[in-house]
Amino acid sequence: MLNIEDHSAPDSSFEFTEDCEEIQGHVERHIGPVKMLCYEQEPDTVRVDILIVPATSDRNFHYLVTSGMSSLPMLADPQNTEVECWHFSELVMALPGDWPLFDVKKMQNERWNFPIRHLNFLSRMPHKYDTWLSVGHSIPNFESKKRITSDCEMDGFIIDYPVLGGENFRNYETRAGKKIHFCGLYPVYKKEMQYKLRHGFSALSETFRKNNLTEIFYPKRPCLVRNPVMSWLLG
Repeated sequence: MLNIEDHSAPDSSFEFTEDCEEIQGHVERHIGPVKMLCYEQEPDTVRVDILIVPATSDRNFHYLVTSGMSSLPMLADPQNTEVECWHFSELVMALPGDWPLFDVKKMQNERWNFPIRHLNFLSRMPHKYDTWLSVGHSIPNFESKKRITSDCEMDGFIIDYPVLGGENFRNYETRAGKKIHFCGLYPVYKKEMQYKLRHGFSALSETFRKNNLTEIFYPKRPCLVRNPVMSWLLG
């Protein structure tokens, strides 16, 4: 069961580990004040909280950052030349300012709560299945073979760099020397997933940047690639 509470309240009873406190400080330096916290009462693996920076009149998006995925190292691919950079990661996603994130009734509906569900599942996946997640990875919707939510046509995710916090937000080294990488979770269409598999992650990421795509999830955004088969035939 997921709960969202006011983390800034004076009577807040949450006790963070030192890493989580540092993660919150890093988020607040680059995004904004963390006001809310989403947590699971009985996690099945590592404890992962989701720090929430609410939208403001100057920042029209809610920012969600996992905190706890990096409490254990991921089993990174030994063939990766930058393996040391990828042992510890956290996931981020942003939602439009009008997303009913704090409406308890609406957040019972999968149409609205799916970003939190996916952040929770994917942040624990490396520890549960002895794998790893990093920039460039594509992830199908493991919850079902359907779309990630009934309100859009997207049916998977790509891990890409976050944009909204700037380049300095992407990496953080704790006081103890742990290097944490912050990875953006981008919902994608099947055609975009196929494009990435055929042309490579760099080509898809460049397409995202040319179209000013950020980690803010918009259910009705257009697909950003042509038919991947025709694109290959036309060169």
